[in-house]
Amino acid sequence: MIGVDRLTRVLTDYLRDQGFSEPREKANLLIQQLRERNFILCYRGADTYGFVHRTFLEYFCAVEIVNRFEKQKFINFEQLRDEIFGQHWQDETWHEVLQLVCGIIDPKFTGQLIKFLLDQASYSIDSATVNSTFKATQTINLFLASRCLAEVKNNQSIYDTSATLLARLKKLASFEHIDWTSKPGLDPDIWRTISKAVKEIASLWKDDLNVQLWLKGVLKSNNWAAKQAAVIALSNHWKHDPDILSILIDLASPENPGNLSGRREAMRALARNWRDDPRTLPIVKNCIFDADQYLRKAAVEELVRNWKGKDDVYELLADRATNDPSEEPDIDYHPAELRYRFNVRFLALEMIIEHYPTHPKTIALLHDRAINDPDEQLREWAQQQLEKMEGGRQ
Repeated sequence: MIGVDRLTRVLTDYLRDQGFSEPREKANLLIQQLRERNFILCYRGADTYGFVHRTFLEYFCAVEIVNRFEKQKFINFEQLRDEIFGQHWQDETWHEVLQLVCGIIDPKFTGQLIKFLLDQASYSIDSATVNSTFKATQTINLFLASRCLAEVKNNQSIYDTSATLLARLKKLASFEHIDWTSKPGLDPDIWRTISKAVKEIASLWKDDLNVQLWLKGVLKSNNWAAKQAAVIALSNHWKHDPDILSILIDLASPENPGNLSGRREAMRALARNWRDDPRTLPIVKNCIFDADQYLRKAAVEELVRNWKGKDDVYELLADRATNDPSEEPDIDYHPAELRYRFNVRFLALEMIIEHYPTHPKTIALLHDRAINDPDEQLREWAQQQLEKMEGGRQ
């Protein structure tokens, strides 16, 4: 924030230096314009102003830092590195500013700043303590470095630094010391970090054939988190590669029962990117009857998202709303009163109410679920929806 007197003085001095007549009057008009018409400034009370959107603050802060470094020479590179980046890289509220600085200055300096970030504290894992000791904050330097690299127009100018960052991200994505076959309840922090590392790799090096090959290799590993992220990355960035479609069809197959997260993402990718391929819809329908509750739930979502106009979709949803064997999920990070929402019968019924409210069988189906569903919460919910629908028709 800035006091109104200081803001007026700064603008007045600037306008005077630019040769404007009556600079103070024009400064007041400019403040009024920025506040009332452009909505850049807002009054914060106590004779102070601030930016309406944080984006303006971040941009002007970055420009000021670059100006002091490149033009005014008030700070040298060592000060930029140690006092600006060194003191603020752990503070996420500064990350956008630091990234913007990297996108403006000469790439050779950006490369040195990225190397500096890579030299800061990072993760440390071992097979015995990875779940209990790992924290996502241990990798904050690595992901900030990747975002700074993304700001560089041509990262070939800092190839060595780019290659070092890529290697570090690959190592993070692999989490080599985890026994994936014995850790199904992987810490969410680790899962999110691995997924984020794969996403960064695919985004920053999407033109690198070796990265595409690496991602394909990830699909053959036991690293569930990386595999799930790799499916998304390949379908987003390389969906025109004919090999990707074949890989996803194979991955979504019921012949991969030990790879449920990979199957779910492969099925989703097929539904969203290749829904017109004649092999896709049968795969989704097959998943609706799979033994895994979460795969069935994802398949119901994709069926409605992509094929709700198909003739047999209503009947498939009605079957799942009546016959799906969903049970309370074995998870402890959702409130008990919301766990019924992971029930496939609930989801199918919700989709029917939302997309087929006037179908001739919908009211009867709701009556049946309100009386006969084995889940008490779902019965209560179905009764509430039934009352709303019948009340609306009176």
